[in-house]
Amino acid sequence: ETKKELGELLHYDEESFNHLDEIKNALLRSAINDAKKNTYLNISQSFWADNSSTIHEDYLKTLQDYYFAEAYQGDLPNMYNEVADWINDKTKHYLNVKGEDFQEMLASAIYALINTVYLKSAWVNEFKEELNYQGNFANLDATSTKVTYMETKLEDSYYFTGDGYVISSLPFEHDLEFRMLLPNADTDYAKVLDDRTALDNLLALPLDKVGIPENASGITQKGTVEYTIPQFKVRSIFNLVDMFIDRGIETPFKPGCANFPKFDGGYISKAQHEAGFETNNKGAEGAAYTIIVVSKAGIPEEPVRFKLDRPFAYAVTTKEGIPIFMGKVTSLPNA
Repeated sequence: ETKKELGELLHYDEESFNHLDEIKNALLRSAINDAKKNTYLNISQSFWADNSSTIHEDYLKTLQDYYFAEAYQGDLPNMYNEVADWINDKTKHYLNVKGEDFQEMLASAIYALINTVYLKSAWVNEFKEELNYQGNFANLDATSTKVTYMETKLEDSYYFTGDGYVISSLPFEHDLEFRMLLPNADTDYAKVLDDRTALDNLLALPLDKVGIPENASGITQKGTVEYTIPQFKVRSIFNLVDMFIDRGIETPFKPGCANFPKFDGGYISKAQHEAGFETNNKGAEGAAYTIIVVSKAGIPEEPVRFKLDRPFAYAVTTKEGIPIFMGKVTSLPNA
């Protein structure tokens, strides 16, 4: 039932769930952290089991062989400090979480799955600090704030013009992309940023060929693009259980309904995601963790203006389109 519910929410078919080899290859590439100067990408997984639980060897083997997960066992409800230390170690203390942040979450845990991502990467083409300037950012609530903008102009850049929005990207080192979805000035920003098709295009639309992409309502062009991007720093925390229940995924979160054999028939009692991300003239840095707790029971004549001075969405993806970071910026504090 859980697989069916997730498939409907994520628009997955049966083949979409069979991506172990792609994930393994992406994780192997992320392990090459020193291949590029000023670039560090670390994606880590771990599996935690309480002493009272049974570790299913076949499931643990899948986690280790395909996700390179580290395994720990102990008095899990009292391992909240160890969990925080593991997250901080894998994310270079960027989020600086505390043990007490997880004390209540692990109180009745028999298993926990934790994923972390840490990224620090330089732009392939750095923004020159002498071009920085102060300007207004139009927040979603109709207020505005003063922020620091960075500017650059790149020739031969690709951009996709869709229904009420434009998508473009800037390259990071390590074959990563900073992809941006900017609603048109005369649109309903919130509606565009919630549009499923637009967000799918942000993640996966190829930006390497002029023309009308397959199954896309819009056109990709190539030319000189003037990028104006705010320096921003965001941090968000989400209760994933409530978010999924609101979207129709209920089975895995209900005692008596969920039945995960590899988790002794337990159910997902808590799930939390926290992420932070920032940009500056040299590049970007960000970190995130997710913890899932199981309890029992052609050049245009004029440059294109791509100025992120209003709510926008962003994503950092691998070249296969696997998202590393994704978020929306709907308001910014004063610089």
